[in-house]
Amino acid sequence: MLAGGGARGAYQVGVIRFLREALPEPARSHAHFDILAGCSVGAVNASFLAATAHRPEDQGRLLQSCWNQLHANDLYRMGWRRWLRLPAWLLGGAMLPGGAPPHAGLLNAGPLVGIVRDSFPWPNIDRNIQSGALDALALSATDISSGRTFVFAQTRSGKIPAWASDPRRAGIPTRIGPEHALASAAIPLLFPPVEIDGRLFCDGGLRQIAPLSPALRLGAERALVVSLRYVPPPEEASVYQRSSLTSFPGAIFLLSKVLNSLLLDQLDHDLHQLEVINTILDVGEESYGPEFRYRLDQAVACARGVPYRKAQTLVLRPSKDPGVLAARHAQQVRLSSPWRQLLKLGLTIAAPENERAEGDLLSYLLFDAPYVNELIELGYADAAARAQELVDFFSPARPERRYPSVIDTPQVAS
Repeated sequence: MLAGGGARGAYQVGVIRFLREALPEPARSHAHFDILAGCSVGAVNASFLAATAHRPEDQGRLLQSCWNQLHANDLYRMGWRRWLRLPAWLLGGAMLPGGAPPHAGLLNAGPLVGIVRDSFPWPNIDRNIQSGALDALALSATDISSGRTFVFAQTRSGKIPAWASDPRRAGIPTRIGPEHALASAAIPLLFPPVEIDGRLFCDGGLRQIAPLSPALRLGAERALVVSLRYVPPPEEASVYQRSSLTSFPGAIFLLSKVLNSLLLDQLDHDLHQLEVINTILDVGEESYGPEFRYRLDQAVACARGVPYRKAQTLVLRPSKDPGVLAARHAQQVRLSSPWRQLLKLGLTIAAPENERAEGDLLSYLLFDAPYVNELIELGYADAAARAQELVDFFSPARPERRYPSVIDTPQVAS
């Protein structure tokens, strides 16, 4: 499961490189992913992994080459004509036929869209699923008109499991293409929304209250989760908890905290909920025997549509703050005049008196090769530091599957 986080998604590339190139044998041969689930930028990375599942040894290198095509000057290139059109868009400019206007975002999405559409072998997703190299791919996006989370899922049978009876989420069986990944990664205000079947979609992390849910619904029993949220060690926690602001925070600072909450915090909440469910199932069976699980499954299935299942997770996350790394790299980036002034403002707000330069917003937006490569190196190093845990996680022993992974009746959106 690959989480969202804008440019921070390069960290996931480093993790993939370690798994494919340096994980000790025989664990590397067993590091096969039956299910890939992604949200936001994680949907882009997951789609690439699905399209290259037939050549796992090359996945990390090829994905890194795609990321290295990104340059900040390309994404931040905006002529004065486009700047003049922005107010009309912000106030509700008219839609063009076929979707959002090309300027419906603060960043120039053209280069990123071009890489995703042209550098990914999209037809291979269906081939890999049909050949058995992969069982399923699931990407989450937010329907702008209703606010619902749509989970686009592709499986070999063309059907998907029963989804929980939650009106805020819908499972959609489909053949996944670049528009689904781009829709999932379309951070509002920064990138334009994407039209799919007459609906406009934006970032899948906005309302995805259960990021792990798609993988579990598709039958996952063990989940490797690559989070993009930095959790400070205990010795730094007191620094993070103390406020260092000497004035009221501005829009740039507040936007960075909103993105943290929308794209990062939901996953940690979901992991906590999964741990609680696993504990309840374990303690219940130990205390009351197998009858407990049977009766609980019956009651829960009536209430939410599907029963609970236990799932083992291993979570990898950055050992260094991406905001600190982004703030350092941003000082070396040369941008056009309007963006240069905004960047300086962002760095000024992000640098508190304790000299901890926390450029949270920059860490999402700095799609630039030097910053990207440092995140890739960090992901590789963090995975290497937990090599034994990964070896144990990918051991061939598997728990017995209790429930079918696919049900004959597909779930469709209302």
